Amino acid sequence: MKNLVNLLLISVCISSSLNSFSQKLKSEDIKLMVDENFMTASTNLHHFLRLPNDGNFPEQIENNKAWCDSVFKSLKFKTQTIITEGAPLLFAEKIFHKNRKSILFYLQIDGQPVDHSEWSQNDPFEPVFKTLKSEEWTTEEFDYNQKKNTR
Repeated sequence: MKNLVNLLLISVCISSSLNSFSQKLKSEDIKLMVDENFMTASTNLHHFLRLPNDGNFPEQIENNKAWCDSVFKSLKFKTQTIITEGAPLLFAEKIFHKNRKSILFYLQIDGQPVDHSEWSQNDPFEPVFKTLKSEEWTTEEFDYNQKKNTR
């Protein structure tokens, strides 16, 4: 769950409308941003993980790229598709200050083949939260409509 919160924090930083990433943020400010944006970020992550993403099916990769493109555009990023011999690449850019340092995030959207028989759940593209209890994985409920306390 800690890794998920870290991933969501990165998503929050990307999706927030800060005037500048070069400003130093206090931990209280970051926690407030997480509280304000956690549900949106977790819902977006949930939708992203539900996209079938098998690299053997170009239409799945195209759907995945189109979804990411629409999300980045809604966040006011400039996007472009770069055609390669393999999977297409999506480049998304948002410049806050031309003379300041840049941050690069890499997101791989061309998935791997999935053997459904190797999964201990019905659908490998249906995200679930699991915890290890007494050496056995238990699926946890997560209500995307209810705010979680992230502190």
